Amino acid sequence: MAFEEKAALTAVKPLTGFVEAAFGPRIRKVTQWAEKKALKEQLEPEKLASTLANYLERLSDRVSKMSCICFPQAQLEIAQAYEPLFLQNNVQRNNDVKTIEEVIQNLEQSFLIIDNAGMGKSTFSKYLVHRVLESTEYIPILFELRRSKSDIDLIECIAQELDLLGKNFSRELFYELINDGKFILVLDGFDEVEIDRQEEIADQIKTISEKGKGNTLVLTSRKQELIPEVFDSDSYQFSSFTVEQAKSLINRLDDYSGADIGTRLIKEFDSVPSKFLENPLLVSLLYTTFGANNSIADRISTFYREVYDALFKGHDLKNKNGFKREKLSKLDIEQFKTLLRALCFQMVAKRRMTFSSSSDAIELINKAISISGTMPESPNAFLQDLQNAVPLLLKEGHEYKFLHATIVEFFAAEYIVYDSNNRDLLLEKMFVGQMSQSFSKVFEFVHDISPSLYDKVITKSYADKLDSESIDLSSTERAVISTISHLYHFNFLLLPLKEYSVDGKTPDGARIGNKFPEFYEDVYMFTWRKFEYEGDVYFLVLLSDNSAYNIHQCALEKLSVDSPHHGLPKDFQQMEFSSIVESFGEEVWYKVDETTLDSICKFPTLIDFLSEQCPRVNYSNRIFSSNKIKLFLETLKTQSELDSELEDLF
Repeated sequence: MAFEEKAALTAVKPLTGFVEAAFGPRIRKVTQWAEKKALKEQLEPEKLASTLANYLERLSDRVSKMSCICFPQAQLEIAQAYEPLFLQNNVQRNNDVKTIEEVIQNLEQSFLIIDNAGMGKSTFSKYLVHRVLESTEYIPILFELRRSKSDIDLIECIAQELDLLGKNFSRELFYELINDGKFILVLDGFDEVEIDRQEEIADQIKTISEKGKGNTLVLTSRKQELIPEVFDSDSYQFSSFTVEQAKSLINRLDDYSGADIGTRLIKEFDSVPSKFLENPLLVSLLYTTFGANNSIADRISTFYREVYDALFKGHDLKNKNGFKREKLSKLDIEQFKTLLRALCFQMVAKRRMTFSSSSDAIELINKAISISGTMPESPNAFLQDLQNAVPLLLKEGHEYKFLHATIVEFFAAEYIVYDSNNRDLLLEKMFVGQMSQSFSKVFEFVHDISPSLYDKVITKSYADKLDSESIDLSSTERAVISTISHLYHFNFLLLPLKEYSVDGKTPDGARIGNKFPEFYEDVYMFTWRKFEYEGDVYFLVLLSDNSAYNIHQCALEKLSVDSPHHGLPKDFQQMEFSSIVESFGEEVWYKVDETTLDSICKFPTLIDFLSEQCPRVNYSNRIFSSNKIKLFLETLKTQSELDSELEDLF
């Protein structure tokens, strides 16, 4: 019997067992749809069922496991190891949060998850698909955007996920399914796309979301300037871990390791800095270092050093009889770290977080050898050690990636601080360059490792700018307005509910956009409050365009203070709004800047409302402080003069 005949017979076998129980209903829905669409010529219903079953089974296997920095050479069951996160709206800036189950119940709408490193965006994507497969009849496709190719359209890359080995899924059928809205497309890691291709990929994502608007599109990315537009979508970030979530994750890790590390660690929670419990990555690092040393680090950078030391020395949290593996590179712990720093800096400089192949990795290792002066037994031996003896690197197919992107960023920061010839100049070039925002995590690590270097380059840049602009910080009210007008381009207006609402509860963006397209095209942040005036209901709407000026969190903390204005309470008094309406009128946009500062300051309600948009540090709204800016610059000047005197002595 010919191979093709055998393949055809295999393809029409009925669904049985696990596949039938898990995927049968959704497969039958699609095959019935195909019959109604008269697509039998493209793929017979039985073959379509078999093809989808094969794909869903492969996808289910892929999303059922997760890696964990605590157990670098293991794959954990995601259902047991993953601690579900909560989502909060990025645009509306309110305190409402969604659980992943609530997200799954509302999969008709697309959404973006834009958040910082360490929150677990990629693992969330896996878990979302895992739960969609378990509890819905949708057909999900999970695609890691870093795997997109410059010579192949993104939609084709996505379609290839359905292909069998040596047999392509009918593209005409795929496009029919897309056009009919049969998929949930989870596109993970936009920030990991090569920088010179991001605009092109963003355009293609926008096209897919518009032409295939019946599908649900989920996009994840770190915060950065360029974020793709997705049709009819909301933007979310993860809520910080609660103490209970941190404890739950630690207990899950104990369940896997069979140890009592978490039990002992939880007893020490009173001595754990709250910032170490804010996200899954930090909690996992805390667990790892406590398990290795039975102590709690006082700095985040110490976590990464201790994880490196534990891995180099062969410490294993699960296998108590772990052994120290021979290093093929013949490098000691410091030599290995020096070469690793140079490699990671090369990767960060090139905006790379993975190696596409072993030859790709060897090429960058050779460059790292050249700039570090550290010579391993061979580049390949160092690569092998990174996978096995010091297992910081995972191999997935042909691709190599570190356990977590922040490992690359931490060692890159160490290279800047310890190994670069002119660290001030190097850090300044990274900070003032166009890609500054993409290095945000590196800057955070630099601050943790060497606060003086960070202040000398980064905090000073912000302080000089604020000082030179002489923004009005003479009162807390004026500081609220000056802070947000310095960071964002805010506009506000009053709208009658009856003209701009669909359901009588929330303002409708389409209606506002139609009336005020010049303001609504590039919305970065959008929020509102509802109030009554002379029997009519109004929206107080506040929006900012996407040209926000980003200040790095560590510098913000040094140049600002907690705002005494904590936002507009839900039970706020509405009597002041009559004066607001009379002063500002209806359907007129006003900029929040120095031209409206005096008018806005007359109304405490407006100040409270605007204060909700101030940047946050440790859950507190912050406003710039003239005293702190002045003190910082004076202190830095004194330190510079002392450094000059010391140089003269030697």
